[in-house]
Amino acid sequence: MYNLSLSLTDEQLQRAEIKARRLGYASTDEYLHDVLIEVIDDTDLPDIDDGRSHEEILESLKSSLRQALRGEGRPVEELLRELN
Repeated sequence: MYNLSLSLTDEQLQRAEIKARRLGYASTDEYLHDVLIEVIDDTDLPDIDDGRSHEEILESLKSSLRQALRGEGRPVEELLRELN
């Protein structure tokens, strides 16, 4: 098992806590874990290596998580409705 360490600003953490409570999560850690797993599971993996380094991929994931925590993009409720 791999343990991930994620650095968030106080503001980002506060937004994550609010979203976790709103969605009924027992903890913010549980919410962030599910967000990351959802990204990993639902990402279409390319058939071939796209040439990005592990560092570039990690930075892209961090950027996406930051956007989600800022409330940018589509609301998770909308996305989940579309997926069902």
